[in-house]
Amino acid sequence: MKRLVALLLALATACEALPVVEPSASPGRLAALPPGEVWGYSGTVLRPGDPSLYENVLDAAVPLRDGGWLVLRQVAPRRAIPPPPGVGGQLIRQSIAMLMRLDAQGREVAREHGSEPFGLRELRVFEDLGLVIGYGAQVLNGSIHAFDLRTLDGLWTLYDRDPVPCVQVADRCWTYRRSTVPTDTTALTERDPRTYRALRTFYHLGMDGLGDAPGIYPAANAVVWNEPGPRQQAGVARVERLELDRPPAAWVARVDTACWAYPVEPSHLYLGLGSCVGNFPTTAELLDVASGRTVRSWPGNEAPLMDGSTRLLSWDDALLDLRDGSRGARVPGRLLAIDADRGIAATRLSNGGAAVYRRLAATPAPLPVAFREIARVTCAAFEFAQVAAARDRDGRCPEVTVHAGSRSLLVTRGRTRGAEELTITAVTADAVTRELTIGIDVRGDQRVVPAAGVARIMELPDTLRGEWLVRLDRGSGRLDFVDTFVIGLP
Repeated sequence: MKRLVALLLALATACEALPVVEPSASPGRLAALPPGEVWGYSGTVLRPGDPSLYENVLDAAVPLRDGGWLVLRQVAPRRAIPPPPGVGGQLIRQSIAMLMRLDAQGREVAREHGSEPFGLRELRVFEDLGLVIGYGAQVLNGSIHAFDLRTLDGLWTLYDRDPVPCVQVADRCWTYRRSTVPTDTTALTERDPRTYRALRTFYHLGMDGLGDAPGIYPAANAVVWNEPGPRQQAGVARVERLELDRPPAAWVARVDTACWAYPVEPSHLYLGLGSCVGNFPTTAELLDVASGRTVRSWPGNEAPLMDGSTRLLSWDDALLDLRDGSRGARVPGRLLAIDADRGIAATRLSNGGAAVYRRLAATPAPLPVAFREIARVTCAAFEFAQVAAARDRDGRCPEVTVHAGSRSLLVTRGRTRGAEELTITAVTADAVTRELTIGIDVRGDQRVVPAAGVARIMELPDTLRGEWLVRLDRGSGRLDFVDTFVIGLP
C-alpha cells in the first residue's frame, strides 16, 4: 500500500544579489516551517572540484552538533546512461562506502581504518554517547560495527547474518527480526549501543519477516508495526504492549483498527483507516503519540505521501507540517539528510557531494532572469546532465572553448533517453535561497539513445553574482528529470 515518492522539489529562484538571511534562533523540532521561514542554500559538502567529474557520491550524511558531518562516501562511484523505455539496462553495483568525519568547513578529520573497507550502508549516531554504529553487508571483519565518534577508531564488531539497522530511541538501540531465517536477532530487544549488549528481550514481540522498522514508544508502552503480506485488507497494522504488566496509552485502540501504520519521526504515526482496498485507504490520519491527538485526517485519495527511506510525509510536493498537517516547506533536490531541530538539511548534487541548506527567517523571492542562447553544440563527452561554466577544461570538446566567457554556462541533458532536441525555456533566480532554476524542454526519439550529447550555451546578465545552486528542471515534477549543480558567477 505504501507509495514511494520523491519528497522534495526545488523552489523557484531571483535576479539581484541580496544578503543571505541568518538562520532562525529557534528552529523548532518539526520538519516543516511556519510562514516567514524558508530553507536556503548555504554551502556544500565534498563537492567535486570540476563540475564534469562524478565523485564524492554520498550514501548517507548525518549533521553533527559542532557543525561537522558524518558521511558514507562511495569509494568508486559508477553510473550508467538510462536505457530507453522498455529496454533492459546495465546492472550497476553500488560502490562500497567509506565512513568519514568532516569538520564544519567540510575538511576530513577522521575516517574508518580497518583491514578492509567495512562496507557500511546505514548509520546510527549517538552523539551523547560519543559513538556511531554502522551496518553493512558481511565482509571479513563483520557486519555490525561501532566506532568512536571523534576518531572513528573501532570499538567493537559483531556478525549477524541479517544485519538490520536498529531503531534508535534516545540513547538505546532496539533490534527486531526482519528475516524469517533464524538469525542472531530473534525478537524485539533493547540494547546498550556502547556494547550492543542486550538489556531486555521482549519474547512476546517476535516479528518475523518485517519489511519496515517498527515504531517503538516506551513512554506509551506500545510497539507498532505492519504484518508482512498484502495490504488489501484491514487489520494488517499491529500494536502491542511493550511491557505486559503496564497498561498502554489510550491511542493504541485507534491504531488497532488501522490497516497500516507508519512511524513519522519519533513523535507521530501515519495511519490508514477504513477498507484499504485498492490504491488508497478510506481515510488517512496523522496521530501525535505523546498526546494521542489526531492532528489531521484526509480522504484517502487526498492523503499525504510517504517516502519509504526517510520516513517523512510530503503533500503537494512539500514537507508536511506535523503541528497541524498543513503544507510546509520544500527543500530542493534529492534529500540526503534533514535535522529539523538544528534547522539543517542536505541534498545530493548530481555530480557528487551535497548541497547544505539552513533554515532562514525570510520569504523566497523568485524573479525571472533574462538570458541569451549563444550556441548549440554536440559533444560525445557530455554523457550526463550537466550545468557548468562554458569552458573546455580537459580537451574533450573544443567547440565549447569558442564560446567561453565569465557569464557563459553550458547546459546539457547528455546522452539520456533520446535528448535530440534541447530548448532552454526559462531561467529564474532567488537571491534569498541562492537558487537558480533553468527550465528545459527535451524532445526526440525516445526509443534510441543518441550517439552524442546535445548541449546549449547560454549567457546570463551580470546582475547574477556569487555562488548558486542550480536546478536543471524538465518541469515534469518527477525526480528523474531534476538535476542539481553548484556554480560560481564572478
